[in-house]
Amino acid sequence: MDISAAMLDVASRKGLSRNTIIADLTKPLSIKSGSYEAVISSGTFTHGHVGPDALDKFLRICKKGALFVLSINAQHFVSHGFASKFEQLNTVINEFALHTVSIYGSCEDSDHQSDEGHIAVFKKA
Repeated sequence: MDISAAMLDVASRKGLSRNTIIADLTKPLSIKSGSYEAVISSGTFTHGHVGPDALDKFLRICKKGALFVLSINAQHFVSHGFASKFEQLNTVINEFALHTVSIYGSCEDSDHQSDEGHIAVFKKA
């Protein structure tokens, strides 16, 4: 799923997806509830263009027990409401863990060398 058809084309050429969906996570998703068993998201929750309310959409389209692995820019985790959103979701998610990692690794040689991301791992209750 991506808002960009061009990015989905690049992803499709890797041969790892059965299907692709052009969608804007700031708008309603026309996907049947309980359709998926997992969500893996990287590069979605970065600089605030997609906020924590998208988590509700992901939870809706997933089955009970679905696994979630989401990267979230650590700089924006509190200020953009992700920390409070996860607290609100504590009755609908379980096994929540938050891991902090370097976004660019040790090879980055710029102003962003120390940028960190949180990897949120949880299951739908």
